[in-house]
Amino acid sequence: MELPQIALTPCGSIKKAETDRMIAFPLPLGTNWSPVDRSSGEWQISRVYSVLERGEPALYHTKRNLEICQEHGIGNFDLTFAYEAMARENKVLGNTAEV
Repeated sequence: MELPQIALTPCGSIKKAETDRMIAFPLPLGTNWSPVDRSSGEWQISRVYSVLERGEPALYHTKRNLEICQEHGIGNFDLTFAYEAMARENKVLGNTAEV
């Protein structure tokens, strides 16, 4: 399966079709993944929403990322990335007290 190629550009210049592809592409991939892979997938989806400045869905996927890490005892970088994403999403939402 070929991954979509999307150039990194400022949020305002991302086309609607690119936005749709960035959001939709990783979703079905995680169905047969290990917990570590699912955690990483949730982080990736949260990052896309963050870049698009869509804080609520970004925070949802960040919370799922953190829940998966906690449920399966996943630590190290994956847990660190979950907490980094939590700070990032709260910043996007303007929740500076949570950052």
